[in-house]
Amino acid sequence: MTDWKETTLGELPIQIGDGNYSSKYPNASELLDKGIPFISNKDLCNGRISGGDLRYLSDQKHAELLKGHIKTGDVLVSTRANIGDIALVTKEFNDANINAQLVFLRADEKIVHSKYLFYLLSSKKYRQIFQNFSSGSAQAQLPIHSLKRVPIVYPDISEQKEIAGALSSLDDKIELLREENKTLEATAQAIFKEWFVNFNFPNAEGKPYKSSGGKMIDSELGEIPGGWRAGKIYEAGKVICGKTPSKENIDFFGGKIPFIKIPDMHGQMFLLNTNDKLSKNGADSQKTKTIPKNSICVSCIATVGLVSITTEDSQTNQQINSVVPNEESLVEYLFFALRAMSESLTSIGSSGTTTANVNTGTFMNLEILIPADKCILSFHETVGSMFSKIKENNFKIQTLSRFRDTLLPKLMSGEVRVNPF
Repeated sequence: MTDWKETTLGELPIQIGDGNYSSKYPNASELLDKGIPFISNKDLCNGRISGGDLRYLSDQKHAELLKGHIKTGDVLVSTRANIGDIALVTKEFNDANINAQLVFLRADEKIVHSKYLFYLLSSKKYRQIFQNFSSGSAQAQLPIHSLKRVPIVYPDISEQKEIAGALSSLDDKIELLREENKTLEATAQAIFKEWFVNFNFPNAEGKPYKSSGGKMIDSELGEIPGGWRAGKIYEAGKVICGKTPSKENIDFFGGKIPFIKIPDMHGQMFLLNTNDKLSKNGADSQKTKTIPKNSICVSCIATVGLVSITTEDSQTNQQINSVVPNEESLVEYLFFALRAMSESLTSIGSSGTTTANVNTGTFMNLEILIPADKCILSFHETVGSMFSKIKENNFKIQTLSRFRDTLLPKLMSGEVRVNPF
């Protein structure tokens, strides 16, 4: 590593720019559902700009903002709240705007390769460095003058490109798997809607039930197909509210049994990993709280309406109610049915309280559509393979991500060289 250079961000040929603080800063009424993306730190996820909850600006407002215009290849850094979150700007976000919570780093590609810079700053080491350079007691922030003092090490441009290429190849594989999962989930979701919302599941002749004149009956949930009924969640499976083992006993934690909390559920159809784990003693201290794999977890306190599926025997904390399906064939149906209730759960949980809370008694007695067994089984046979593929892909993503995270600091320190000769 003797041929690597050491300097600071401020001494490199890197343009550093931030978002707008002026009176022209967009207010809530100027944020739209389409137009020019207006990116904040909450839109950064896994090194990318997440398009799920983005807000947008009009062309006119975009033109008024003289600062914060980003370009393809820029590296975004969150300087408030989630300090150290990183994202690389891709073509789809070229000439978008960032708000005052972010800065962009625009490198001179002759000296610093943008993807090398992105990978360097996205390492755990640099996240901690960003935290150390932050200031402020009420709300920590990372000012640009502090950001410029962040130390940087880098090899010549050719090796930077080789390092970035090696890591990019892993990220590209991960992204392909994620995109495949999105397609599979969207396909399964569309089938669920057609069958259980529009009621056009295949009838005995293979034709869409309602469109072909299938008999509809009245119920508490409105018109539903004949032979179906309105029921309660507890009729579809056993409902278990989680609980946290006594934290006074340190032997209850640090084992191998997943202990699920709401942060583990965000964006996860399948729960492959949790931040906290219980020991066998910890799980045995509350055996009735153990839920088997293929249980459906639903967040019911604070952040309400997240839905995930367990992949092994687990326990949850008290903010989560879980449904253990009566039959394996119910898993896919219950996942989508409970997720479709997210808005209703939020409404129920928010009424009259400062913190959203849907208690177990209320949750288990919520009305849910109970389709005919034959239709449930047919849905399971139709989309079950899609769910299995999504889970398999998630395990692959987990393996590739761990390998990349292990390789990244070794490449960035020069411990491992891509082409040492």
